[in-house]
Amino acid sequence: MRRQLLSGLGVALALAALLAVNLLTGVLAPGARVDLTGRGLYTLSDGTQKLLETLPEPVTLDFYYSREALRELPQVRTYAQRVETLLREYARRSGGRITLRVTDPQPFSAAEDAAVQAGLRAVPAGPGGEAAYFGIAARNSTDREEVLPFLTPATEDTLEYDLTRLLYNLTRDGQPKVAVISSLPLNGAMIPISQERLPPWVVMDQLRQLFQVQFLGAQFDAIAPDTDLLFIVHPRGLDAAALYRIDQYVLAGGRAV
Repeated sequence: MRRQLLSGLGVALALAALLAVNLLTGVLAPGARVDLTGRGLYTLSDGTQKLLETLPEPVTLDFYYSREALRELPQVRTYAQRVETLLREYARRSGGRITLRVTDPQPFSAAEDAAVQAGLRAVPAGPGGEAAYFGIAARNSTDREEVLPFLTPATEDTLEYDLTRLLYNLTRDGQPKVAVISSLPLNGAMIPISQERLPPWVVMDQLRQLFQVQFLGAQFDAIAPDTDLLFIVHPRGLDAAALYRIDQYVLAGGRAV
């Protein structure tokens, strides 16, 4: 059980790192792509492959794409082909645990009803302004569902992250508990002069989508005994008491990154 938990933690942290790299690349080098494996656009990252190899139960992925309604948008049409190709790679790498269904939800059809019931979001498109769907719904063997309501080419850089997080959330019961120790203001900070509150760093928002996160900062009285992982970032300024508590946590069998 603990081995499965740690495996899940490793996958989730790999996902957070994948997103962080893509976000930094988008800011520092617009238009550039980062391929973590160095082998091509559709090569899956190690974190994704690990998750696909260890899926605990079958998953059905429904890809809803309104081909006719969106055919006049070449950028969307091209992106839809890329999405379908990536989904087929997920299914292929899953060893039969993922079933992929590609559906064109025509207006007033049972397929459209299924898309709406799954939580997909429609947008008006085409000459008549008919409802168009471009999203993904995932379902496990107990009918739990996760959904990407509407895909856009603007989020292509995080497509693999979003798909893998979808599967991760669908197949995990509860979220592991992560304690963050850092001398940096990862959780936001107050500017003394203006009394303006700086928001949390993006990495914290992403961690909270995958874990139960407790931010301990650099000065803390204790580490909760049910903490699954310590995430230590830029540990400058930790006093002797903090170092001792980290030491005792790890010596007792705890894990730290």
